[in-house]
Amino acid sequence: LSSAASVRQEGGPAHDVVFVVSTNRLLADMTYGGRPQAGYLVDALNSAIARLMAENDDAAASTRVGVVGYDSQVATLMPLDTYEPDADGRYLAYENGALEVTATAASGAQTASAPLGDGSYLQRAVSIAGSALVDAADDPGSDGRLPVLCVMGRSIPPMASVDYANPPAYDGDPTGYLGPLPGSRENGYGTDALLATMLTMRDAVSRVNAAWGADRELTFFSTGLDTSDAAAYLLETAHEQEHHPLVTSGINLNDNLAAAARAFEEASARGEKDVTLS
Repeated sequence: LSSAASVRQEGGPAHDVVFVVSTNRLLADMTYGGRPQAGYLVDALNSAIARLMAENDDAAASTRVGVVGYDSQVATLMPLDTYEPDADGRYLAYENGALEVTATAASGAQTASAPLGDGSYLQRAVSIAGSALVDAADDPGSDGRLPVLCVMGRSIPPMASVDYANPPAYDGDPTGYLGPLPGSRENGYGTDALLATMLTMRDAVSRVNAAWGADRELTFFSTGLDTSDAAAYLLETAHEQEHHPLVTSGINLNDNLAAAARAFEEASARGEKDVTLS
């Protein structure tokens, strides 16, 4: 989690930085050195945001930050904005079993708290963060900024929607979802949920890049997630993928991934939970 503090501009343009962070209750249950993991998460975010906000002194364009939290529900804790810390220099705090925003948005934008809950719907959080950055491309002063997405996860995400391009809010109905859901007795991390999440990541990257233009491509950071060659490949642009063909035993996996994306889309349209590839 401390790696988030390394996201820092070293000269050049300003940035729009969106952090995606877990708000699963395990952050309270897991302790290190007598402190809950949620405390370390808040420390990392406060350090990173403070360093980013410090870059705005005498800057031509302001760096802005946003925070999206996720368990089975997804909430925008801090909309993209510049922020003033509280009297203790904090932007967020872990109090009463929740991540609380203690900073004030320069525009007066509404912030939100996030009680720690069950589940891990990373897929929807990434989609919402991507949409925030897409919208930011048209904000005043955006020509002086670059988009950044920093995803802070917990192992492999267990749940996902088959609608990878527009994952809906989870309302307790299991229809159209993959993997073990909150309250179920299932366990494990099915590869279908991971694939659907990575397809959503790729979709978000594509949407942000289309909105900002070829000369201002998204910078994507992740920590705590699967960083295998497969994940890295899925997050590449279509142009990059053309130069990194995945061929094994005479089968081009580019075609398999394209087929998987179509299968998820078709299953979503039919309201089906299971996706089968030939």
